[in-house]
Amino acid sequence: MKYLERKCTDKRYEYLVECPECAEQRWVTNLRSPYCRSCAGRLNYKPATVEKKNARKRGDGYITKQGYHLIYQDGAYVPVHRTMFDDLPSDHVIHHVDGNKLNNLLENLYPCSKQEHREIHGQLEKLSYYLIQQGFIEFKNGTYNFGTSIKEFILANSVNSGNTGSIDIDGNPEPSPVTGRCNDYPEMEYTQVSGSAENPNK
Repeated sequence: MKYLERKCTDKRYEYLVECPECAEQRWVTNLRSPYCRSCAGRLNYKPATVEKKNARKRGDGYITKQGYHLIYQDGAYVPVHRTMFDDLPSDHVIHHVDGNKLNNLLENLYPCSKQEHREIHGQLEKLSYYLIQQGFIEFKNGTYNFGTSIKEFILANSVNSGNTGSIDIDGNPEPSPVTGRCNDYPEMEYTQVSGSAENPNK
């Protein structure tokens, strides 16, 4: 990339460049792109195709980068968890009890004020540190994980039998390890000690 002028300031070089699109001149510290920020954004912008927009509106919506499920409703995209409550004040939020933002079952949602929501997460942080202090959670090489004692407890008290349930089956007390719900999980979510979902007697 060509530059018009170069100078050294604070032990580094700065370059005077001109945007080939709008002819704006500016000083930069690297020569990665000849375009100014405004022109680069406009030239790189790729609008969603009509087919993609319509697919979103007709289908089940989409998942945001933050992990929330949005659906198209009354001409706008709205979070699924907010549609579960009528007349929810605009300054209130929804807390996902199990931390799974895609688990929008009513029993997993708790409407509250922003202040109460902060307090709830503060409680979770205190509980986490307590578990660390008791040795149930360990921190090694920059990563938190279950401690040996809690792993042994989980193995000794596994509730999975190897028989996957159906959403139409009542009385199955075994929850999904992924969602925590009963009767509605696929085989790939199933974990057990003695065998596998595909070969429970192995």
